[in-house]
Amino acid sequence: MRILILSDLHLGTSRESSTHPGIVRQANTEALESLEQVVTKLKMEDFDLVVQMGDLIKDSDDKEEDVKNILSGLKLIKQLPFPTINLLGNHELSAFPRQKIENIYTQAGFDSNFFGYKDFPETQIAWTDFELDADNQSQIVPQRIKWMLNTIMPDKPTLFFSHYPLTLPNAGGNFYFENDPDKLALTKGEMYLDKLKALSISTVICAHAHWVGYSNKYNVNQITVPSFSENFASDNIHYNPGIYSILETRDGLINVKSFCGDFAFSNIELPVPPQP
Repeated sequence: MRILILSDLHLGTSRESSTHPGIVRQANTEALESLEQVVTKLKMEDFDLVVQMGDLIKDSDDKEEDVKNILSGLKLIKQLPFPTINLLGNHELSAFPRQKIENIYTQAGFDSNFFGYKDFPETQIAWTDFELDADNQSQIVPQRIKWMLNTIMPDKPTLFFSHYPLTLPNAGGNFYFENDPDKLALTKGEMYLDKLKALSISTVICAHAHWVGYSNKYNVNQITVPSFSENFASDNIHYNPGIYSILETRDGLINVKSFCGDFAFSNIELPVPPQP
């Protein structure tokens, strides 16, 4: 399999970090133009699937602008001639009620479930949505856990996509989460993973952290992919390289490379963990 991953595009207007005043880390204003260039390049390649991992926007007080940015981003992603799945991000849920988000995606011609399952010859793909409560805690609703247990085949390796990490990564040195690590992963994420232990989830691919990361708990690989709009590779705060990742599976291996332009700056290659 070959999967294109677009994560944390954060289309919108660049602004100072709320956690580090005076510092601009995301070139949001230029992200849409960068996405157009990346789509033009990658639509000539061959992928089995495109996964948009959520946080398509950097939400603002201007809700009309937020809607415009979501539609503009989806219009470009729609140009990729491959099956595409979309995950919810916390920025979408912070900006709009769930029904409003679903209506926007439907308007753009995309499925608006934000959770689902696809079966491929050697691997099955599953992805989940979540809810934010009044305290901004992220939770998977019980009916979604039940749906996964009733849908995902337990005897076949599974790649699982989630906007939030399920197990809490080491947040040391993370620009956004070092001082607030509890917001880095799903609330009670390890409890969800324990509930799903009967399934053959070999690897969880997640976003939200904005950096590359790897961990293994309970014999499950967890890989975080970097944000599209981060400009940490440049001193120019207005430069947006359009970072994306490509996941490939072959010969019992999972390979995830993250690219800045034509060149990969991160390469994680792992054996698929043996199933119990």
